[in-house]
Amino acid sequence: MNRWHFALAPLLVGFGMIMPSAHADGILKKLHLGKPQCEPGFQIVEEIVMQDVTRTICKMVPETKKKWVYSVIDDPFCVQNSKHGQCPQCSGPYCRKLLVKKQIDEPCPTMKCVTETIVERLPVKVYRKVPIATSDKDKK
Repeated sequence: MNRWHFALAPLLVGFGMIMPSAHADGILKKLHLGKPQCEPGFQIVEEIVMQDVTRTICKMVPETKKKWVYSVIDDPFCVQNSKHGQCPQCSGPYCRKLLVKKQIDEPCPTMKCVTETIVERLPVKVYRKVPIATSDKDKK
């Protein structure tokens, strides 16, 4: 008896894992039985509306390495003469060096797989419940 339990347990676990994924993919959603029913005095109206549908795909892109590059640039400046306070009387221009740090992407010969989210506008069938319009002749 215990052998049968051990033999059936992996099958039941496997079946339990398949069903939620089938539901997530929409396989079970395709079993539509027609228009929904409504109470008297109302009617079901079928409309086609555009809806945003997102899906995630994988795609291959070239791999890059981030690399820091250092360079030096000149930065000219003046030292004002404190007696006069005007630039024509200054004792300059002087030049100082500034260290600049940049990050660059260096391409690699390998490819990597990345995910991308795509948003698409698709037509979707929607059912609305609306009251049935009565005319003035029916009221009299």
